[in-house]
Amino acid sequence: MDWRIDHPCPQCGGPVTLEETDRVLACPFCKVRLHITSRGPFRYCMDLGEQADEVVYVPYWRFKGTLFSAAVDKINNKLLDSSTQAASLDYAPMTLGLRPQLLHLRFATREVPGSYVAPDIPFKDALKAIEINLRLAQVDAYKEESFEKAYIGDNTSIIYAPFFIKGGQLFDAVLKKPVGRLPEDAQMLDPNLLSNHKWSPNFLSAMCPHCGWDVAGETDSCVFLCQNCEKAWRPKDEGFKRVTVQTIGELEKNGKYLPFWRIKAKVEGLNLASVADMVRAANLPKAITEEMENQEFFFWIPAFKVNPQLFVRLARHITSTPFPGELKDKLPQGETHPVNLPLSEAAQSLKICIASFVKPRQTMVMMLPEITVTPQKGSLVYVPFARQGAEFVHRQMNFSVNSRALYYGREM
Repeated sequence: MDWRIDHPCPQCGGPVTLEETDRVLACPFCKVRLHITSRGPFRYCMDLGEQADEVVYVPYWRFKGTLFSAAVDKINNKLLDSSTQAASLDYAPMTLGLRPQLLHLRFATREVPGSYVAPDIPFKDALKAIEINLRLAQVDAYKEESFEKAYIGDNTSIIYAPFFIKGGQLFDAVLKKPVGRLPEDAQMLDPNLLSNHKWSPNFLSAMCPHCGWDVAGETDSCVFLCQNCEKAWRPKDEGFKRVTVQTIGELEKNGKYLPFWRIKAKVEGLNLASVADMVRAANLPKAITEEMENQEFFFWIPAFKVNPQLFVRLARHITSTPFPGELKDKLPQGETHPVNLPLSEAAQSLKICIASFVKPRQTMVMMLPEITVTPQKGSLVYVPFARQGAEFVHRQMNFSVNSRALYYGREM
C-alpha cells in the first residue's frame, strides 16, 4: 500500500507531496532540500480537506516491514503492512482497514485542528495483537514453531483516523457511517482520553555540519555523503551524527557501489569472536589457519532494502565469505545505491543471520533463544559491482544482485 503525504514547504509554503518512505523534502518551487526527522514515531492524519474542530482523531499503530522467523528447517519470512488500535476504545474499529487508500495523509501537527485521543497502548503490545491476527490467519511465518523472530526495515508510525460524534454514536468521518456507540449513551468523548497534541516533525537543512557543503542522497536515504570534506552523516532527532564510511575495491565503468553494514557484535552463548570461530560454526570446507584465529569476526548486512529471500542470502553469503580486498577510509567515487536500511534495523537481523549459516542447523537453531547478540560498532562499506545486463555482479565473489530487486526494494 503506497501512501502519499501532503505538506507545505517550510521555507516557501509551496505544496509538496511526499512518498511514505521519503525522508527528504525537495521543494519544486524554491528548490530547498530538507531532511525530515522525528523524536519517536512519525505521526500522520487523514486529510479531510476542510478540517473541523469537532473532528476526533483516534490513533492507530501502523507497521510496515518484513518479519523473519527461524524454524528448525528454514527461515520463514512475511512482508507485513498492518495496523491496530493505539488507544483502548472498544467502540472504535480495531484497524484502519482500507480508509488510508481513499485519502492523502498529512503530518499530524499542532496546526491541524481537532481533538486527539492520546495513545495508551505501547507498540510492543500492539505488535502482539498483530501477531495474534496473523497466527489466526495461518500465515506461514507463524504456523511453525519459531525459535527467533526479527522485524527488519520496519516503518512504524501512528496514523490518526478522523471520526465525529453524533447522537451518542461514533461516526467514521471518511465513510460517514456509524461504527460504534459511546459507553452509557454519552454525548461526548471523555475529556480524560484526549491529549494536548504538540507533535511536529523536524526539518534539517541538507548541508554538511562540518563544512557547510551540500550533502548528497536520495529522498529515501538515511545516510548522506559530503564529497567536499569526505564525511558521511545520518539525521538523528534535531541534528546529524557522523557515520564511519569505507570502500573496498575499484568501480568499473557503468558499475555501481552497493552499501553494506559491517557490524562488530558481542555474541554470548556461541563462540563467534574470530573468523576461525565462524568457519567452525558454519562447518565451511576451509582449512583453519592461525591468521583466521587472530582475525576479528564481523557480520555483513545489506544497507539497502531488497526482498526477504535475497536479504538473507546476501547476509549469509557475505558474512561467511567476506569481500576480498583492503578497506579504505574514503567515500565512494561514482554511482552509489542509496542507504535506506538504517544500522539500527540491520542490527536486528544478526541472530537471523546466525540462524542462516550455523551447522548443524536443527541443533543450533533451537539454541537461538539462549544466544545473546549485542552490537558494539558498525561501519558503512561501499562495495563495487559491475553492470552485466540486468545484473550487478561482484566478479571476485561470483554472485550478483538483480537491478529490479534493487528497484523494488526502494518501494518496500
